Amino acid sequence: ALKSIYESEGFQGVERLINAKDVSGDAVGKTLGVYSSRIQENTIEWILDQATGFLAGNSTGYALRGFFRELSFAHRFASVVDRIIANSMNRCWDPVVMAGFLALLPHEERVWQKVESLGDTIEAEYWKNFVPDFNDIHVHLPFVTENLLKADRPYAALQVNYFNDLKYSRTDQLLQGLAQLPNTAETVPGTIIDSYLLEEVLVHLVKSGELEDDVLVPLQFTYFSVLANANPIATAALMRRASTDPNFFVQLVSNTVPQGNHTPGVAEAKLQGDAETSHRILLKLNRMAGAMWKGVSNERALNSFVREALRLAAINECQNRAASILGTILARVAGRDRNDQGPPMHIADLLESENIDSLWSGFCGGILESEGAHFRDPMAGGNPERSTEQYYRILGRDWSESHPKLGKHFLSVADVYGSWAIREDQSTRLLQEGVF
Repeated sequence: ALKSIYESEGFQGVERLINAKDVSGDAVGKTLGVYSSRIQENTIEWILDQATGFLAGNSTGYALRGFFRELSFAHRFASVVDRIIANSMNRCWDPVVMAGFLALLPHEERVWQKVESLGDTIEAEYWKNFVPDFNDIHVHLPFVTENLLKADRPYAALQVNYFNDLKYSRTDQLLQGLAQLPNTAETVPGTIIDSYLLEEVLVHLVKSGELEDDVLVPLQFTYFSVLANANPIATAALMRRASTDPNFFVQLVSNTVPQGNHTPGVAEAKLQGDAETSHRILLKLNRMAGAMWKGVSNERALNSFVREALRLAAINECQNRAASILGTILARVAGRDRNDQGPPMHIADLLESENIDSLWSGFCGGILESEGAHFRDPMAGGNPERSTEQYYRILGRDWSESHPKLGKHFLSVADVYGSWAIREDQSTRLLQEGVF
């Protein structure tokens, strides 16, 4: 079909085919790469005429990329490239156009050697226009990554490593790419960062075993907004620090405490971002609390963590906020081991020893939040809530003598479930009466 179109309409027809709806420019280019052996001179002239579209990223660009990828398997590849470069001198191509042409060539060592031979200016422009793809570049990955990082293109550098399944990736280069990424022109507002890419890179760095937590924690904090629901390995160091280091926990809490009602300026943008990230980390810590402090061996660690965090929070003037979060965490941990007798004794003793209202409100709130979402019979009324109310009334009575504060708050929780039971009874009655 391409041969017939070319013979009847020349390259004008080929261009029409490339831009036709539902036609792959890349496929047309690959076909042209096979057919061009018969029309080599005309093909070179046509490519030279496309100079203004080398960087456009349109169908013609895809066709030229496909053409050179197919041509790279032929012996004439080098001679065709050399002739185009030689003829470009007569067309007065500037370094940007030349770099755009070179960026269409396959990602191969012989191409990079050619790029280097054309001088520093063209080489720098080439790496600015380098387009990562899924072609496996094997052992040349560190070389490509180094040049992309030098060209201030950390996202492209990470993409190349990701597309190559992180084979031959160097830890120091991945680390540099992640460090550069937030401060580069590549990530202007509106840029969508591939969360799967970041997740795979972070998991790879963790599994490499080459980095200490002191290096991983700041990285995981920086990218937590896209890693919050990712593979837990990707944020393991950060969550471990948040659950074992009271100083770090209090810093997270402090970040989330409002510093005033004014509109933040440019200089405060980072602090605003830290507040949002810290809030998300604390929410995840809350959700994971049951697993993080699992087992009798962690009882002492949990008690020590809570007491020290409360002390430091008081110094940092964020005790109420910290106590509320810690109360919710204790409810989660206690809920994991909940039985007919109530929470584990070490948590009961810890709660009883403190006289901070926000700790207790957090604990009660954590109990109520632990109900989560569930399906229910719309005609069941308040029976499920009434059953739970009875459970907490029994706990309140049983604990009132040994732990009066805990007993009192269990009764408060029971009251809430009692009010919910009445509400559900009313809803069911209205439903039966056909009101809604």
